[in-house]
Amino acid sequence: MNTTKIRLGFLLALTVITTVFTACEETEVARAEVTVIQEYTATQGHLLQTRPLAGVDVIFYGPSGSRLDPGVLHVTDTEGKVSFEYEYEALLEVKVEDQGTLLASVLVEFKPGETTQKTIVVPE
Repeated sequence: MNTTKIRLGFLLALTVITTVFTACEETEVARAEVTVIQEYTATQGHLLQTRPLAGVDVIFYGPSGSRLDPGVLHVTDTEGKVSFEYEYEALLEVKVEDQGTLLASVLVEFKPGETTQKTIVVPE
């Protein structure tokens, strides 16, 4: 009888520990690497070209339309790039602003465990 209780107790403890570890497994985040480029007309031949747009704000909006990380500024680096992580699979709106002026807006699909590469083109 005591052996049966000990075995049942051991099995119960093992089940609880397994459940706790399974629940604590780290979920993979979804990532996006956004590159912002600007179109411009070259002086020679009037060809439309592009260049990285540095120093502009890239703002991420959640599915409900509210701004994510409201106190955090994501500013493009010298190559026009910014990275962002999101915990869930979602379609987020990404806006590019310069001193409060909207330059461009696109939708970016986030999938857990994947890094989405997105290029946003800002017109001249």
